[in-house]
Amino acid sequence: MNREDVLRKLRALRNLSEGEGAFPAEVESAKALIRLLEERHGIQDCAPEAEPKLVPDWPYWNWILAEFGIEGRRFLKSASATLNPTTIIIIRLDSGEWQVQRKTRFGYQVIAQNHNPESLRAYLSQNAPRKYTFAQAAGH
Repeated sequence: MNREDVLRKLRALRNLSEGEGAFPAEVESAKALIRLLEERHGIQDCAPEAEPKLVPDWPYWNWILAEFGIEGRRFLKSASATLNPTTIIIIRLDSGEWQVQRKTRFGYQVIAQNHNPESLRAYLSQNAPRKYTFAQAAGH
């Protein structure tokens, strides 16, 4: 087994965790195997490679806003939308983070925030203003 194979196996073993669905015994076995491979092949403890984070692009965020009748506006690496006259949504397109801010006498207060579009959809399904009349809701 060459050095590249060992490094590849070490990266795979380091990614094994209970948070990813592994059992505690599997995690412990992986740690023991990591120590064994490092000792046998003379490899110093190297940090695992960070996996690239997939960040949704503007059309996807805009589509979620449009589902609730909200018009989004984009400027460079950020976007915003007005939820109601005192509440705005701010989206950072480079990191995928969003927050809802309410206007107060002293500025803006963050009332909700998260880092993925599905959590924004869940927030809007609970808090977005309804854009239909009673006649539309009754099916007439």
